[in-house]
Amino acid sequence: MVQVSECFADGSRFVVTGVSGWVGRALVARLADRLGAGWRDRVALFGSHPRALDLGGLGGAEVRALSSLEGEDTADAYVFHLAFLGKERLDDLSISDFVAQNCRIDDQVLNAFRQGRPRRSFIASSGAAADALHSAKRNGYGLCKLLQEDRFLAWATGSGDVLVGRIFNISGPHINKLNSYALSSCIVQCLDSKSITLKSRNLTYRSYIHIFDVLDMVLSALGQRSALPASPVDLCGNEIVELGDLAARVAAHLGVPAENIIRPAVTLEDRNIYVGDYVDTHALAYRSQLKIRDLSAQIQDTIDYVRAVARPA
Repeated sequence: MVQVSECFADGSRFVVTGVSGWVGRALVARLADRLGAGWRDRVALFGSHPRALDLGGLGGAEVRALSSLEGEDTADAYVFHLAFLGKERLDDLSISDFVAQNCRIDDQVLNAFRQGRPRRSFIASSGAAADALHSAKRNGYGLCKLLQEDRFLAWATGSGDVLVGRIFNISGPHINKLNSYALSSCIVQCLDSKSITLKSRNLTYRSYIHIFDVLDMVLSALGQRSALPASPVDLCGNEIVELGDLAARVAAHLGVPAENIIRPAVTLEDRNIYVGDYVDTHALAYRSQLKIRDLSAQIQDTIDYVRAVARPA
């Protein structure tokens, strides 16, 4: 694999927006690991408001308000734009307010880009954008992500300096909401009660990719000289797993009997599919000389992290 230390050995600067989420925390950990001591001098963090962020084993770090982001911050820097209102905010915001607030976030970043052009940028989109594009069941979050993709790719105007990645289901460390994701929820239930309760009555298909595999692919792609893909790429796993099978694999890893998995009778009337196109991911991994972790390794790594944060020594 092309190492980040080799790609970015010239002392380049990094900017991360939306640092408090799962991807943001994992990215900071990856940058700190690869850049070594003094990483804080090269990495600027931005969030919804200024604060000191506890990064666990990495200690604390200063987070600036996104409203303070300017061209001098982004000029010739590698920018990772992760800031975006989560889809759960649609529960308390109208779709028009949701779109407006996310557009204001993107406006702040695009204005900084125009004042000081980044060296290269990664825009974290979502598999929901692909769903909104191809599915009849369109949702406000996915449509808003499509708008974001279009805006940043239009700004790049074919320069090859922006990578838009549609992140699907991720695994591994730095999960910030253990009960909000199927994999970590199954793990928590197994650890707490030696059983798993599933609510889905439909066949539910997912594919998982390790968060560090995603970040290593992105970091390596940005650090290379060749042009980046001109359209959004899917960042997803290569093994499709149905939710019941995922629960069974988690249970097996933790020594919990399969009969301790409880699920309502499954109907065949509808299927919930959120898997992505692995061809995109494979091409990016091949370009980065990266071997993608298989699902078993992902499950174990996620278990190790959940154990550490849910039941610290």
